[in-house]
Amino acid sequence: MSYFIFNGVSSDELGLMVTKPVIRPTWAVIEKDFTIGGKSQKFHRKTDTYDDQTMTIETFLYNTDIKNLHKIYKSIQGDGTLWLSSAPDEYLNVTAYPPDPQAVAYMSGVFLLKFRVKPFAYSTNPTEIDITGRSDYVKIDNNGTVFSEPEISFISQANQKIIITVNDKNFIVNHPEACTFDSTIYIDCAEQVCYFHRPEDNTTYPCMHFTENDLPLFHIGENYIMYTGDVRNFKINVKERFL
Repeated sequence: MSYFIFNGVSSDELGLMVTKPVIRPTWAVIEKDFTIGGKSQKFHRKTDTYDDQTMTIETFLYNTDIKNLHKIYKSIQGDGTLWLSSAPDEYLNVTAYPPDPQAVAYMSGVFLLKFRVKPFAYSTNPTEIDITGRSDYVKIDNNGTVFSEPEISFISQANQKIIITVNDKNFIVNHPEACTFDSTIYIDCAEQVCYFHRPEDNTTYPCMHFTENDLPLFHIGENYIMYTGDVRNFKINVKERFL
């Protein structure tokens, strides 16, 4: 039978046995009907957005020790990552709903675990590539089934403007004032943030206000990226996603 791992803690560690196969949700573009004033005809369009999904994992509590019960309630809560044995190459970003009241779970032995699942399923082994020193476009494949929001990182070696070009669109990072030449700058396109980590004081600083233009995205299939500027350790995590 299936098992799961939530934030590094497995169902086996919690004394929970999954009693039904667990199938992750899938996503489709939201489609809506709309009308135009003065016209009786209805029009249909895709919104290019995806809704969160709800997923329930049905389990049986075979370790009814009260300390274990407390461990379950402490472990299964809040935001985190969920891995399912039925989809071993993917993980999900989820929010765990509070489980059944302890008394009910203890008496019945049944635990229904409910999660709100954010789009999409992410690869557990994403494509990572270092393109340091490449002076021309580098081809990067997005092998997911939906566009990806990559993570890009590099160390800037001068007080300069770094131009990152993805599929002919420029994203610019102006060297932050407090960023030393040993600091790593991170562009997290999924979280829509840019920040740098300074090793001297082991501190992270936001720097989105030093950027220009829209964050890069990777289409399904072939993408082309290049950068200009004096940098080292220019790395890309494609972060493939699946519907």
